[in-house]
Amino acid sequence: MSPHKYSQLIVASVLALIVGVLAHDVHWGDIGPGNKVVAFERVTRKPNPLKLQFSILTNVKYPPKGHTSIYNLTGIRLVDNGLPNNYGYAVLKSGGPGYPYSTIEIKSQRNKPINMSISYYASALKNRRY
Repeated sequence: MSPHKYSQLIVASVLALIVGVLAHDVHWGDIGPGNKVVAFERVTRKPNPLKLQFSILTNVKYPPKGHTSIYNLTGIRLVDNGLPNNYGYAVLKSGGPGYPYSTIEIKSQRNKPINMSISYYASALKNRRY
């Protein structure tokens, strides 16, 4: 290989590494071809400009209050739609894959908004009995 091809390979590797580090997308469980999206939620919160906030902390629950789930979750995918210097952190607090519920805690950077999308996946067949 010529030196030019090596330099292109190195640049491509570095760019792929940077993109991978900047992405704060998270998934829990197994999301396979036989699964379907049973719920989708967009979480957006803006900081209060009149109040100094260290960070925005919010809990997202599935199923929403007043609803019940007939599916056990097989996977959860959380996509951070924020800008490169505007990302959040997500932690699965309870439930999740194998359970019919989940609670996800999302925290933003200091004085930055939250902009995330959450997809909940389950098997195509109902897998809970009442």
